[in-house]
Amino acid sequence: MKVTFGSPEWLDLARETLTALVTANGEAGRQFSFCEVWTSAPSECVGADSTGRAGWHLRVDGTTCLLEAGVADDTDIAMAVDYETVLPFARLRLAVAGSTVPKMQVLRGDPRTLPGYFHSLHDALADRTA
Repeated sequence: MKVTFGSPEWLDLARETLTALVTANGEAGRQFSFCEVWTSAPSECVGADSTGRAGWHLRVDGTTCLLEAGVADDTDIAMAVDYETVLPFARLRLAVAGSTVPKMQVLRGDPRTLPGYFHSLHDALADRTA
């Protein structure tokens, strides 16, 4: 079953997928947090506010994680992109789409420091995103 990008069902799938990835690949003592912000997002998107911003964030501590709706201003890494720009990319595996999203802006931190397994999250979601 495919889920709509940015929907509550998509977030549930992301949470389930990330939990499995972190449990299998996380390293004791390794912590990181990440936030993805979508601008000009539909009001149905997770974490949507009155300004048209929406998004999600995660926090990993070793082999446990927390993934929630909404923009968090205190994550190690944050990136922003227009919703319509990222939508086609969200449906493609990284090998097909390339490793970067056009027009994605790094707000803070260095995305290159994310563990390799984190990128598996994108591909697992791409296969099930409508």
